[in-house]
Amino acid sequence: MSVHPEAVAANCLEEGLNPAGQHVPGKKETNDTVSNEFFSTRRMSVDVVTRPCMSRLSTIIALYGVATIVMYVLTTAIVPEEFQIVVGVALFGIVPSVAITYAYVQKGREFVLGWQVFYCILEAALYTWLLVILEGIAGAILMSFPLGPNVTFYRVFLRMPMLMRHFFTAFVVAGLLEETLKFLVVNRLLNKSHVLDPRGLVMYGAAAANGFAFYENLMYLSSAAYAAVVLHSRAGAIHTKGAGDEITSPLWPVGPQTPDVAAQDGVGYSAVTSVGAALFQAIQLFEKVSMHDAKQSASAAAAAAVANMGVARAALAIPLHTVCGALTATMLAQKKFLGKDISYFAAITPAVFVHGIYDYVIFVTQSVATENDLTPEAVTALSVLMEFSLVVILVLAFFYARKQYVGFADVPPVDVRAMRDQGLVDDSDCVCCCCGPPPRRAPMENRRAAPLQ
Repeated sequence: MSVHPEAVAANCLEEGLNPAGQHVPGKKETNDTVSNEFFSTRRMSVDVVTRPCMSRLSTIIALYGVATIVMYVLTTAIVPEEFQIVVGVALFGIVPSVAITYAYVQKGREFVLGWQVFYCILEAALYTWLLVILEGIAGAILMSFPLGPNVTFYRVFLRMPMLMRHFFTAFVVAGLLEETLKFLVVNRLLNKSHVLDPRGLVMYGAAAANGFAFYENLMYLSSAAYAAVVLHSRAGAIHTKGAGDEITSPLWPVGPQTPDVAAQDGVGYSAVTSVGAALFQAIQLFEKVSMHDAKQSASAAAAAAVANMGVARAALAIPLHTVCGALTATMLAQKKFLGKDISYFAAITPAVFVHGIYDYVIFVTQSVATENDLTPEAVTALSVLMEFSLVVILVLAFFYARKQYVGFADVPPVDVRAMRDQGLVDDSDCVCCCCGPPPRRAPMENRRAAPLQ
């Protein structure tokens, strides 16, 4: 009867054997002490909510909140104005994803390899870059695709009922495509010899999600800064770009346009691709709630837009991406370690559902706020209701992911780093094979020659 490689590896480490079942002199006694200590300290609870877990989570949230406040103050008040945009984009683009990945991985660092965590982040960012290019191409084609005289696809799309239009954007354009991207990163690792613990695979999923969030953050923050400048231009707050001057930017993929025309066409572009969404939603909402003073400089307005967007994404969007990545990785871990028959669609369905509901609430709320003649107070109340709904979605998704995670309590933990150091498993590797140190391969004599009986 065959045995899964992860079970073989765990037994070998405990018994002082190599994966071929051969005794390694001098290791049995040492491994008895190390293994017993490792198993006792890493044994999982079967409860979804435990006091140590909630205490650690509360500490992480508090520290994360303090770091977010510090970044906001640095961006808007301490850093000189000419550097505020760059500093804001760098801080809010990088720090939240790195901090969440570190906090997630630090608790179970024995289950993962450090370079593989970095590779997951890098691969997800690379896939996101490719996805943005494909979305940009698809968006440009669909915007101009003729369906009749003076009728294009995106104009027909905009005439669809609002709820149906946003459902497609939230669940297909955002949810399905983005969660597939994370799936590709984690699925590549499924049969790697160093993936011996389900908890490690979940951490790789969280790292992949934060790689995606890192790139998306840079895109949204840059778009928010550009949106603030466009808004000032339309309001006549700066004279170097009046309302009739052309706007050009690498962030705007459809060529030079005046602010008014860009805002008008951007609505349709945002409907079929997520690339331009942040820019035009920000313009409309900024106008609606009068967030900017006309006397404020364009640079200060852009920095404030970056800080506001950064806080919102650090508080909600990045944690949500992390939870969704962990959900997909959990499904793949059930396939590998629990022997469940889980297809691609089954693996990504929980994450797509959570991601889609989250985005759907945002899109519908923004449409109600921008397409109706609401007072600033009504818009503020609607925004508070939206944020409360997003928090509820995030909390429920977290505890659902936690429930799936504790399902691996009966799977014995494996110290992957110790096995790597002993040459029992291969080292980390990257899909692009051009970054980091060359992977170390386990000697052939240490590889499993036959299953243990």
